[in-house]
Amino acid sequence: ISKGDNNDNLIFQKVWGWDREKSNTDNLEYLLFSADVIVPRPTSNSENIATDIVGNIAERFYFQARVEKDETKNDAITLRDGSVTVKRSIQAPSIGGNAVGGWWGLFRGANQILAEFRLVGEFRCRGVKLD
Repeated sequence: ISKGDNNDNLIFQKVWGWDREKSNTDNLEYLLFSADVIVPRPTSNSENIATDIVGNIAERFYFQARVEKDETKNDAITLRDGSVTVKRSIQAPSIGGNAVGGWWGLFRGANQILAEFRLVGEFRCRGVKLD
């Protein structure tokens, strides 16, 4: 995926984890998959996300793509639209750099046990014909 002729390219290193799931909220089917993506160096990295040697961010994206099944074509599926999320660690509350509260002491030193998925975008899919 490219935004132009400069270094704004996303590099998909790996895509995996295909899983079909029916949503409890809208009763539609979704295909869930993950991708490891190299994102161009940001102008600021306020969340201290891991970067590679030149400062690009190595990020794992989680995709949820809505599935439509075509019964006239042997139940072929088409991906239509969906959302993209990233996982972020939940930071323990602190005062002066020291964690506070007894609950957080239980998880101290265990990175990413407590995490949340944050919505970062939406997408649309369309079929392409391969020659």
